[in-house]
Amino acid sequence: MTRHGFVRRSRLPVGAEAAYAWHAREGALERLLPPWKNVRVVRRTGGLADGSQVELLLRVGPAPVAWVAEIRDCRPPEQFRDVQLRGPMAHWDHLHRFEPEGPRACTLEDRVEYALPAGPIGVAVDAAWV
Repeated sequence: MTRHGFVRRSRLPVGAEAAYAWHAREGALERLLPPWKNVRVVRRTGGLADGSQVELLLRVGPAPVAWVAEIRDCRPPEQFRDVQLRGPMAHWDHLHRFEPEGPRACTLEDRVEYALPAGPIGVAVDAAWV
């Protein structure tokens, strides 16, 4: 299984504590899901805490696919991680880090490590899908 990754950084006009708290609020995931994607939250257990789980239903082509992720490594207001337990990827690990830049700003770093299923076919669709 070949693993790939990417990092995206976004500067936010709020402190790390406020940014982390926003992500911990009920409905944050729903607000972050792009409206043009056919993805919805089906079930969740707990909030933004170690061991909590969320199940998403998404479409991969014409087929509905369940994606179950578990929250791990919560260290408010520094970071949390979501790891796929079951879903369309062979591997998915998404670390969210909040790096303070004073009391009124921070940088949110999203670090994703993933592997697609289906060997060479998965590699071929990698750029278009992920």
